[in-house]
Amino acid sequence: MRRLLPRTRRGRRALLGIAAALVVVIAAETSLRLAVEHKVAGLARRQLDGGTVSASIGSAPALLDVARGHVGTLSLDADHVRLRRIPDVSVDATLHDLTLRGGHRVDGTDATVTLAPSSLTELAGRAVRLPGLSVTTSPQQGTLSFDALGGLAHVVERPELRGDDLSLVPQSATVFGRSLGASQVRQLGDRSASRPLSGLPFGLEPRAVRVAPTGLVISLHGGPTDLGHPEATN
Repeated sequence: MRRLLPRTRRGRRALLGIAAALVVVIAAETSLRLAVEHKVAGLARRQLDGGTVSASIGSAPALLDVARGHVGTLSLDADHVRLRRIPDVSVDATLHDLTLRGGHRVDGTDATVTLAPSSLTELAGRAVRLPGLSVTTSPQQGTLSFDALGGLAHVVERPELRGDDLSLVPQSATVFGRSLGASQVRQLGDRSASRPLSGLPFGLEPRAVRVAPTGLVISLHGGPTDLGHPEATN
């Protein structure tokens, strides 16, 4: 029994040493992860106007990422930002292969931008100023319905991407209970809301647009870009 005691003590000391090392590694991992996420969120905030921006590293250990000098994937979430002067926009982006040494550069970005109903109301209101303007989404039809003047004016529009421009194209219209003819609807189209989506942050370019219950959802992709040097203003 006496001979076993020294071995038991040595075993306990070894376990305590391992536990202490794990605590140090976990603390270092957490600290590095938070530092990288905070840095990237700050760089992204410079390119996005207002709102809240947060970043999150993928599942790979931050210690390994820092040792290699790059992060494989990093998620970026932004709420209530202004994008190309459109307010109340949400951005969900995935940054690919973020370089940590010699600047913060990404090889590519995939993003989803959501324009809330309030964003769409302001966008349409710049083209046609009517009191009480509101919007409802119809995902199954892929259209947006705008109502004004207490429901006396009703316009159905379909969002389209025309190159790098987002356009709301009128499909039908009713004013004071009277349906407008095709030629009159086309005239409304000449005044329909359109917003250029060129020169977006992270080098993003629009690829597709769809109507969702939450608003208008735009899918975008960007190539290599430097997070530290915005290419365009919002």
